[in-house]
Amino acid sequence: MKLFETKKGKIILAAVIAALLICIGVILAVVLSKKEYRSISVEAVKGSVIVANEKNSEQAYKGQRLYGGDDVTVWDSSDLTMCMNNDKYLYADENTHFRLEDSSTENSSRIRIILDKGSELNELTEKLNQDESYQVDTPNSTMSVRGTKFRVTVYTDDEGKIYTLLEVEEGVVLVQLKDLTGGYNGIVKEFYAGQSALIRGDARPSEFVKSKAGEEVLLLDLTSLPTEAVPRLKEVIRMLESGEGGSGSGDNSKAQPDDSSEDKQDDSLGEHTHTAGEFEVTVEPGCETKGEQIAKCTECGEIVKTEEIEALGHDFSDWSAVEGNSCYGDSSERRVCSRCGETETRSAGKAEHSWGEWQTVKSPTCGTEGSEERVCSKCGDKETRTLGASGEHKWVKTEDAAAGCTTEGSGHYVCSVCGAKGDSYTVAAKGHSFSGWVTQKSASCGSSGSETRKCSVCGKAETRTVAALEHSWGSWKASKQATCGAAGTDVRTCSLCGKQETRTVAATGLHNFSELIVDVPAECIKDGSGHYECTVCGERREEVIPKTGHNYELVSTVMIDQNTKQETYKCKYCNSVYTATKKA
Repeated sequence: MKLFETKKGKIILAAVIAALLICIGVILAVVLSKKEYRSISVEAVKGSVIVANEKNSEQAYKGQRLYGGDDVTVWDSSDLTMCMNNDKYLYADENTHFRLEDSSTENSSRIRIILDKGSELNELTEKLNQDESYQVDTPNSTMSVRGTKFRVTVYTDDEGKIYTLLEVEEGVVLVQLKDLTGGYNGIVKEFYAGQSALIRGDARPSEFVKSKAGEEVLLLDLTSLPTEAVPRLKEVIRMLESGEGGSGSGDNSKAQPDDSSEDKQDDSLGEHTHTAGEFEVTVEPGCETKGEQIAKCTECGEIVKTEEIEALGHDFSDWSAVEGNSCYGDSSERRVCSRCGETETRSAGKAEHSWGEWQTVKSPTCGTEGSEERVCSKCGDKETRTLGASGEHKWVKTEDAAAGCTTEGSGHYVCSVCGAKGDSYTVAAKGHSFSGWVTQKSASCGSSGSETRKCSVCGKAETRTVAALEHSWGSWKASKQATCGAAGTDVRTCSLCGKQETRTVAATGLHNFSELIVDVPAECIKDGSGHYECTVCGERREEVIPKTGHNYELVSTVMIDQNTKQETYKCKYCNSVYTATKKA
């Protein structure tokens, strides 16, 4: 810590703090600026569902990422659930085919489902913002939404007529019909919750199939129709074309927008300032014709802006030779607009053959010639040239005798093209394929054992000796305890064979003497005697008991005069007496 008290330490500390503040700022900037993560993935899959693109074709699996350009086929007894950008779901039924177009980025999402067969349910759980769009495109119409739940079913009958059935469960769907070139013919209509629409398209421009009341909006009695989508579409076609059903009237609170709906502006609230929402295209522009788009008030739905959309101009293809051009005279070229089919033709001057790449007609082999040709893309003339025999055999091995465990095998080479026989070759012996060793006799402490193994191919057996085992001695245990005067014995036993070994334990030499035994008691002026005796072996050890000395006690006192007294003392053991004169 003293480092930070110095000038150099303070500079280092300031640099560290600055670096930390920069890191924190970068992290906060990344977190605060992070956009919603956008993706398209398989949420659930049952049965056979194939996802194909330019690179490969594979069975769909849960969690699989999908991309624009992916082609999806849902086969019999199968279905698929697809999640887009975490808030859009597509549920595809069996026998359904569609292609996915996606131009989503971190800031916008443009999703287009190109459905040409089968049925799928679309559910948008969040309302789209102005940078998002979601369309379902069929051969005869396009459904555009901003936040809704609806089903689209496409069916082609035996005469080649294509039918599209739209069934709106929630929200609003805008339908635009197509013309013969795939562009829009200007017919646009909105359909609300509870409403359905049947669209027909064949060699003629697409049209709404109207109910018997002459209305384009269908209020279907779903309880009287098949529950599965395609059979239901077929029944609706039959009913409408026979004039039986599809009434546009009836009690259905969701069928059409109501003036009393909370989404409309109540007249009692007075006037308000219109707020224009995002533009919606009502008439698609053509190559030479202008289109139209409208913006509705976000509060009351009234159209507040109408704008023209400039003509797109032709989108011509590259110039290509006109079919039938001669390679021996003047030629012409043509280009076609991909949107409206408009064509332009120009002179290409004197024509020459436009040869394609050489293509192999007959591949050469080791013994025969081959040939290849090329075709003029203008007049169809062909040129042929010979490819010389390669002279290179394609040798493959052919076994004559199989190799054994200890014997070699043999074979020869054969050309897989012409059948020519080549050199012979040998195959090395394979060697034995022995099993694991099997014990025949177990080894013991005193003797060796044996074990064998056998080749699983030829049956040859091998035997080997297993060395005798070492004793596995246990711990030493006393069989006879050693004493102060006698040796003892220890024993240990082998846990494998039971053999025992013994060893001698030396005498301890440590006597266990008793308390002092008094033989002659000590007196006041005379030593006594005694001894100690070992309780194990009886050995004696003599001991002198020191004399005790007198133990006098006062027995009488006599006054000699006023200042002097005489005291008499007597030993309590031996009766010895002495006197002493003391001051009174």
